[in-house]
Amino acid sequence: MVRISLLRILLVIPFAGMPSFVAAQQPQTYKSADGRLHAKIAPVSRSCPEHLLVIFGRNGALLYRKDFSSSDCEHGDVIVRGEWSPDSEFFVLNVESIGGHKTGHSPVLFYSRHENKLYRLENYVGFIVAQDFTLEAPHIVRSEKQTSVGELEGVPIKVDLLRINGRSRPTPRFSRRPTITHKPKGATQRWKEVRSGGSASSGRWGSVPLFLSVKIRCN
Repeated sequence: MVRISLLRILLVIPFAGMPSFVAAQQPQTYKSADGRLHAKIAPVSRSCPEHLLVIFGRNGALLYRKDFSSSDCEHGDVIVRGEWSPDSEFFVLNVESIGGHKTGHSPVLFYSRHENKLYRLENYVGFIVAQDFTLEAPHIVRSEKQTSVGELEGVPIKVDLLRINGRSRPTPRFSRRPTITHKPKGATQRWKEVRSGGSASSGRWGSVPLFLSVKIRCN
């Protein structure tokens, strides 16, 4: 019994420092909350454990594809975990390097359904030091970023993916067409004369267009 226990320990120790993707080599599919999109994470091939991300529509149509593998299958990335945001607008994931040249670094990426693109969260908030992330409704990511260059300690961050993705509502534009807020006597007739090319008054006010003259007088 003692020999068997020692053998088990010796088998486990070599894998203790390896990335967390070792136990997750089978393809995994994630369905969005609204049921319209599916994200599939799978190894590139049987001989290469580096991952491939594919987004499908409800009818099985291919919407997006991202290959995280390298040419030698030793310097690419694997996806540690993936999850759809509660509102189904974003698929969030974090990755690890398979080659060990970036040990302990698990950057967070997110796929935007609206833009049909994959973005790196670090490009917006700075270097990510946390090994994982959490999601909150409707599309909030919680993680930790580096406090300063070279430091391993991090500070908690709360990120609204919709806001940093540049999809905030645009500022309403004002119409360039003149609006009469107060219509004194005779204003309607003067406006008709201007639109038909007639004269709004006996003279011009410098180089100001006629329709502007009417607006100024009417206000």
